[in-house]
Amino acid sequence: MVDVTILMATHNDEPFIEAAVRSILDQSFCDFDFLIIDDASTDATPSILTSLAEEDPRIKILRLSQNVGLAAALNKGLRSTTSPLIARMDGDDISDPNRLQVQLNYLRQHPEVDVVGSYARDMDELGVLTGRLRKVPVSTTDTKRLVWCDPVIHPSAVFHREKILSLGGYDPRLRRRQDYDLWFRAIKAGLIIANIPQPLIDYRVRSGAGRISLSRSWDQVKIGWRGCWSLGTGPLAYFGVLFPLVLSLVPSRFRQELRTLLAFLDPRQR
Repeated sequence: MVDVTILMATHNDEPFIEAAVRSILDQSFCDFDFLIIDDASTDATPSILTSLAEEDPRIKILRLSQNVGLAAALNKGLRSTTSPLIARMDGDDISDPNRLQVQLNYLRQHPEVDVVGSYARDMDELGVLTGRLRKVPVSTTDTKRLVWCDPVIHPSAVFHREKILSLGGYDPRLRRRQDYDLWFRAIKAGLIIANIPQPLIDYRVRSGAGRISLSRSWDQVKIGWRGCWSLGTGPLAYFGVLFPLVLSLVPSRFRQELRTLLAFLDPRQR
């Protein structure tokens, strides 16, 4: 049994999946299993994955007959491996070649930490870096204090599998922001979360990501408010959780200015 399994769930990532998978296969740390959950893709993703698996025996593919969503797909993956550590990866992002080595070294040096993520660099749909660096709280104290603003970039996370399973895994009822809900529950259960202050993934921002759905924003607010209530956070957290809803209500021509202001005020960027 290997110590770490890379867990990816993908659905119709045809333009990006090969580059994402190869960024894992080319890691400087190479002793891992790579479990990919194909969540009923209808494009060329299945055939691309089949070809990659024929090249590298570390790849194991679990194909689902119907689309169940990210949370349920990841839960199937968590229960289909026995590795003590799970490294998350998305089907459209790129991992730095030293990502796994850096994060595993960190966990060896900090055995009290249950989840470790990292900064990320934004790239556009074509894979061109935009110059934006996504920061997250680094210390375990700040991660707990700022859990309301989503303290871990999900595809950068490496965590102890049993600790996440002890929380019940991801909430399969949630089609969006499953990680946001998970970090609230992890903090409440006493798990220790930290981040490495260097970008270990390139995070793809797809075209149209700037458009904000009112229902999607309201779903995020509800998760945030439930989480804040469960942790007894202060009023600032409740106001902070409202930001996505405010953005969805602002006319589109003013959103970029508001985004710039909110980025300046975002405590994760400090």
